[in-house]
Parts: sequence; C-alpha cells; structure tokens
Amino acid sequence: MEYLNIWSSYISASALILKFYVNHVVRFNEIHPDLPSGVLQNNLRASITKKSNAKVTLNAEFGDEFNASYKALVPALRKELKGKLKWNFTTILVWSFIVRFAWFAAITKYGFFGSIGTSMWQFVFAPLSFVVCVLRFCTNGMDCIFHY
Repeated sequence: MEYLNIWSSYISASALILKFYVNHVVRFNEIHPDLPSGVLQNNLRASITKKSNAKVTLNAEFGDEFNASYKALVPALRKELKGKLKWNFTTILVWSFIVRFAWFAAITKYGFFGSIGTSMWQFVFAPLSFVVCVLRFCTNGMDCIFHY
C-alpha cells in the first residue's frame, strides 16, 4: 500500500509539472511574437554573425507571471513529494546507469523491440524522468519531424 501512495504522489507531481508546462509553453509568443516561429533566433544569430548589436523588446509581464508560477510550483512539488523520496540523487543516478547498461545488453542481444521492456525500468528507478521525457518530446518532437 505504501508503494501505491508513493506512485500516486509521483503521478500528482508529474501532473503539476505538465500543467505548468502546458500553461506556459503555448504562450511563448507573448514573450516576443517572433519567438515560436524561430525568426527571432535567426535575427539574433545574424546579428551575432555580423558582430552587430541587436535590440530586442520582450514582454516582462509574461516573465513575471512565469516566474511567479514557477515559485508556486516548487513548494507544491515539495509538499506532494515530502517524505516520499526514499533515494537520494546518487542512488537514482547509479540505478539509471545500471538500467542503461542492461538496455544496451538487451538491444545487442534481442534488438530494438526486445529491449523496450528493459528501458522501461528507467521510469521505475527515476519516476519523474517520464515527465521529463514527455516534456522533451513535446518541445523537440516537431523539430525532429520537420527536420527528418
């Protein structure tokens, strides 16, 4: 029953992180209208290449709202996970490397599809790594699709 309570807390913490992400990433155009399209980054890169100064006006109001939301998120996560974290960072890191070595061995012996079950152990030893994978895919997934 204790493990169910721990996993419930990790799921709730993951939901808080995803909610924060979804509420803010879709509004990045409020920082600067050319940010989501990449035009802002290209203009900045061009000015750096030319070694010229670039002047960019950003929306400080969105930044203040983002920072306030983040400051509220941190204590909410600590409250949700307080007393539930049984391992320290080093233990999680060591188990993560063990899982990666096991995954490498499985992919070498059984191929990609035979190794999927082994790679899922990452989420057992580092449960919040799942939400990180989701955020990374949501952030970079479209780039990969358009690039490749």
